[in-house]
Amino acid sequence: MTVILALNMIPEDAETGVPYDELVRLHVVSVDVGVLLDPTVKIYLTRSSDTVRRLAYDQAGGGFQSPYDGTLSTALYQASPGSLVNDELWLHIDHTGDYSSLETVLVEVYATSGGATGSYYYSYSWIIEDLTAPEVAELLWFRPWKCRIKFDEPVNTVATPGGSAFVGIDLGAVEIVGDNEGDDATQVRLASLVPLATWIGFPMQIAGSAFPQNNQPRPIIAIDATNQLVTLNTTAAYGGPLKADTGKDYDSQNILVRQRNLKATVSPYYFSARLSAEGAAYHELSAERTQCAYCPMPIAARIPAADELQAGEDYRKYVELTLEDDISYGRLYTLHVLGVEDLFDNATTDATFDFQSPTFGAPTDRLQMWDNGLIPPPDRQDDIEHNKLLRAAAVVLQDMFNMLWYRIDQMQYLNDPSLCPDAWVDFLLYNMGNPFRFPLESLEQKRLLAACLPDLYKQVGTKQGIIKFLQRFLGITFQIDTFVDADYWQLNISLLGVDTILAPSSKWAKNAYELISPVTLTDAQSRIATDVAE
Repeated sequence: MTVILALNMIPEDAETGVPYDELVRLHVVSVDVGVLLDPTVKIYLTRSSDTVRRLAYDQAGGGFQSPYDGTLSTALYQASPGSLVNDELWLHIDHTGDYSSLETVLVEVYATSGGATGSYYYSYSWIIEDLTAPEVAELLWFRPWKCRIKFDEPVNTVATPGGSAFVGIDLGAVEIVGDNEGDDATQVRLASLVPLATWIGFPMQIAGSAFPQNNQPRPIIAIDATNQLVTLNTTAAYGGPLKADTGKDYDSQNILVRQRNLKATVSPYYFSARLSAEGAAYHELSAERTQCAYCPMPIAARIPAADELQAGEDYRKYVELTLEDDISYGRLYTLHVLGVEDLFDNATTDATFDFQSPTFGAPTDRLQMWDNGLIPPPDRQDDIEHNKLLRAAAVVLQDMFNMLWYRIDQMQYLNDPSLCPDAWVDFLLYNMGNPFRFPLESLEQKRLLAACLPDLYKQVGTKQGIIKFLQRFLGITFQIDTFVDADYWQLNISLLGVDTILAPSSKWAKNAYELISPVTLTDAQSRIATDVAE
């Protein structure tokens, strides 16, 4: 009996990450001396994107079938070396379209051969590569200036272009270049940061300028690293030209009265105001649209540690942003993400996420400048129908009051390790009498130490206190034993023997103990454990 086999499959069975335009290659061969009866071979392909079982090749039906009859589709029916009959068929199947991201492709092979008592059937499948750029799935706000983004898939977490933790920041002496203050400009000169060519395409944001139009994000289109100049897209679609600004303000006598500190960041992230019904009919660049939501720029991005997430969550899906100032409370926004890559190099072009910012615990009956009747209804109606400048002023004042009220409300948490404002955490540790001098690598570690100290003080000097503190602070359960007894010799009492050591004093031995770790400690962990033990 002749045996038929399908061999040399490319892609092979269970292969993943197959290119979206890959040809299907396989070799149908009759083993021994049988002949592949012509025509007998049929190939079916089923794509999971539509679950339709399609005939791709049929010797009896004219060969390749649409949509698998692309220009690279070939069939070679021939005799193998040393054979006197046609016993093998080489197939290259070219799909006229592209396969979809992460879809499964099932291949089914049918054939018969001279001398065979039945037909041959074999099936195998493979999975197309990931072609989909990441999207923002969730946005969680901790404070008005700090939020956590969750992507719908793991992303590259590096702190360079393409990574979710990328933020380039220059916090001082930034200059918007022009001949005279207020002239149209397209370039920004950085003082402490050398721009990179890989920044091109990412948005740059500027804060602290005297000209409001300078404070919105614009894409970077060119880099001059030698002169530390960044050229921005200043077309009308991105707010028009910048205004030259050195940060220096002069009086009428040309005397310097103030030196402002311009800041600039380049990152994948920026916020834009999202309008409610009011003003939505106007062009998006029109001055008539007065949402007036403040859009602070990100100044830092970090990847959360595993213990900051729920068990089983992939840290690569998350990034935490720190903003230069507060976001407006209770307003409509869109978060934009550009150039963040997933693990397969698919980058976001402009992933957006619409949200309404929280009110951060503000009482519902708190004063509202525009809505609480402070401004007579006829005046409000007249303003809405005309230039809306009164509403704009009310919204700006409301933002300022919300920010001040929030900080006043937070004073009750100055002694709370979890809710204490970031800038006060060091003072909190100082006021708690922090006895340790080991370095703390992050703000979260400082908060954790502050949370651990009260229990340590209650159990200071006890075995359980040390074990509990280290378990909570380092996540390692140590073992504490009394100092190991050994074969000691004592002066004036014992004779010097073999493999003995000089014993410590009995007072020292009584109070000495060993701290035993179940894992190999890093230098930082060893320093912490030693400080706690001592």
